[in-house]
Amino acid sequence: MPLQLVTAGEADALRIAELERDAYADSPISPVLFPGPHPANSLELRAAQMAEFLRANPHTVHWLKVVDTDLAHDAESQQLVAFAQWHVYHPDPAPPVERQTFGPGSDPEACHDFFSPIWDTRERVMGGKTYVYLKYLTTDPKHQRRGAGRMLMKWGIDEADRLGLPVWLEASPEGKKLYESCGLKVVETLEMDLSKYGMTGVHRTCSMRRDPSN
Repeated sequence: MPLQLVTAGEADALRIAELERDAYADSPISPVLFPGPHPANSLELRAAQMAEFLRANPHTVHWLKVVDTDLAHDAESQQLVAFAQWHVYHPDPAPPVERQTFGPGSDPEACHDFFSPIWDTRERVMGGKTYVYLKYLTTDPKHQRRGAGRMLMKWGIDEADRLGLPVWLEASPEGKKLYESCGLKVVETLEMDLSKYGMTGVHRTCSMRRDPSN
């Protein structure tokens, strides 16, 4: 089944929200950060939030999707099997890292403990610089290991090399191997003790960077 990389837009927002939900359904950190209960229209709310962010940042935010053109044409949104949101901070440097808030269904304390060190690290290392940042990369679990994630990564890396900029991202344990294979290296590993939230183990997030090849 052929995969194609194309630009995504607001019309894809609901499918992207579905993809995000499905991709993180089995993540051990999801029930800690977002234990629920969730509003009945949570997908619609998430889609609207993402679409609004795209509209508000037309010069820096880039939505890319991978579609499988062999999937049913009467359900075009279902052809979308992977998605990435890239931020290109050029020629203007990156603004201060946004400190997001999370709505119904989230655990505010857990979200603070998890996200604040990630935001602090990015601000400390990359604040005020020009660079290319991967905010999201998600693949439908039914379509993993087909190369869709690598296609989305190649877009951002090629753009960074064209501009002579570094790439920055934060990696889950599941995504780290892909990013390392694309030339990114771990700058810092952040750990969150899950026992505070009734779970076991430590969740690790890697801040990763790739310098331009030219």
